[in-house]
Parts: sequence; C-alpha cells; structure tokens
Amino acid sequence: MPSLQRIGWGIVGAALTVAARRVTGSALHNPWGVPRLSRVTRGNRSFGVMVGLAVATGVLLALGDVLREHRKNVVDVAAK
Repeated sequence: MPSLQRIGWGIVGAALTVAARRVTGSALHNPWGVPRLSRVTRGNRSFGVMVGLAVATGVLLALGDVLREHRKNVVDVAAK
C-alpha cells in the first residue's frame, strides 16, 4: 500500500504537469487555437526554419522526458 507521502508527491507532480502543459499551450497558441509564430517564421517558409523547429521540438521533448524521470526518482526516494 503506497504511503501518504508518495501519494502526495504523485498529486503534486500531476498538478505541475497539467499546469506546465496549460502554460505552454497558451504561450504557443492564441485564444483561437492558431499557433503563435514570429513574423520572421511566418514570412520565411524555408526548409531551414522547418528543421530548426523540429530540432527545438526534439530538445523540448527530451527535456520533458528527463524531468519526468527525475520526478519518478524523487518519488521513489521519498517513498523509502
């Protein structure tokens, strides 16, 4: 049976994840759901911009994976 502290860490982690997704979504999209792109990006539809956005997205996803694993480790240590 999980301890109360472990359940608490799980709830805190879930709340932070939801909050981060909402903040990120609102920062990347306008109220109508259209992606917010800089003026340079909208005007320049080049291959380089697409590659740059793909690389930036990959970095962000990798960072998210690292933070998720770190959170899991913190919960495991707190449970012991």
